[in-house]
Order: sequence, then structure tokens, then C-alpha cells
Amino acid sequence: MKKYTKIVALFLAVLMVLSLSACGKKLSVGDSLQMGNDGDTDIWWEVIAVDGDRALVTSRNSVDWKLFNEQYENVTWETSTLRNWLNDTFYNSTFNSEEQSKIFTTTVENPDNPDSGVDGGNNTEDRLFLLSVYEVEEYYEREAFREAWLSSKAHSSAQEYNPDGYISGLSSSWWTRTPGDDGLSFICVDSHGEFETRPTGLASDLYTSGIVVADDKNGAGVRPAMWIQR
Repeated sequence: MKKYTKIVALFLAVLMVLSLSACGKKLSVGDSLQMGNDGDTDIWWEVIAVDGDRALVTSRNSVDWKLFNEQYENVTWETSTLRNWLNDTFYNSTFNSEEQSKIFTTTVENPDNPDSGVDGGNNTEDRLFLLSVYEVEEYYEREAFREAWLSSKAHSSAQEYNPDGYISGLSSSWWTRTPGDDGLSFICVDSHGEFETRPTGLASDLYTSGIVVADDKNGAGVRPAMWIQR
């Protein structure tokens, strides 16, 4: 009996150690995790970078379909209505208090457009943000890895903006925070993982033009990024 008791105790101790090890496992690049809910479905995120006790994650799918700015006017990421929506409405309606406590407020640098030189604006302090074209290229070297599908909510929003067309489950364009050839357009990643621009006739102009900020038919998917506790 004593021998049996010792075996059971040893087995339970091993289980406890394994459990603690699993709980203490830090996130690594390539990991997926669930955080937040859009009211219908859970939101899944992908780890694309780590830095000490922090992990940078992006949503696996576009969480919604939005205009970059509600008014047709020159804007930067700092002054856009999309930034305000992400850090207010989306943040407060999507994450519970425990999840919110794991999200860092970080300084987001907003570089200029690499081709047109259009000013990216002031640095911002954000919980949630969009990737820049520089970050897209750094964290997603292969274009196929950049593709993102529309969530059911994003699909519904897209149909409200443009009833002609976006089918849930197919990859779609999503916004970056890098301006195009002026403050009235911003670069998107298209459904093939390439940077979506209006044709200029110049092969070198990879990042110019972009999608107009407030054209109802030129909205795009929203694929937020955030730094969280690792």
C-alpha cells in the first residue's frame, strides 16, 4: 500500500511540474493565441516578433472592414478615425479586463512613404495599431504569408460599404499605416499579399498611390497589431 501511495504521489508531482511548465511557456514567433471576441466569434492572433517579455501579434483575419478616415481630408495615422476606433471602440468592446491588462501601450513610429516621401506623421502612443509597409516586409517576407481572410463581421461591414461584393472566407485587402502619394491615400496589402496601388506607369513606384481614405467603395480590411505580455 505504501509503495502504491508513493507511486501515485510521484505521478501527481510529475503532472504538476508538467502543468507548471506549460503555463510558464513563453510565446514564440509562429505561435497562435486567442484574445478577445467580436460579439460573434473569438479572435485569433499570430505572433510575428518577440522582444524580451513582449510579443508582437497581428490578427489572423481582418477583424472588420473600415474606411481609413471618415472624411475625405489629408490625414496621418495619428489623426485618422481608424486609429481612434481601434484604440477606443474596438479595444473596449473586444477585450475583457484581464486581456486588456496584458496589452502594452507602445510608441509607434510612423515613417514616411519610401517612394513618394509623403510624411508619415508624428509618433503615436497606441495599444493597437496597423503595420507599416516596412514592418510588413520585415515580418512577412513571403507574400503568401500576408494574405488575410475576412471575418464574418468584416464581411458584413464590407457588404454595407459595397453591396457588390466581398465573400467571407476569401482573402482581402487590408490597411497599413503608411501613406501613399498624399495624405488622402494609404497603402494596402492586397488579396495576393502584394502592396495594392493605383497604376502609375512607373515600375519603381511600388508604394505610391494607395487606397483613398474615405471612398465608400475603397474601404479595406482592418488587421490590427499589438504588443502583449509574452
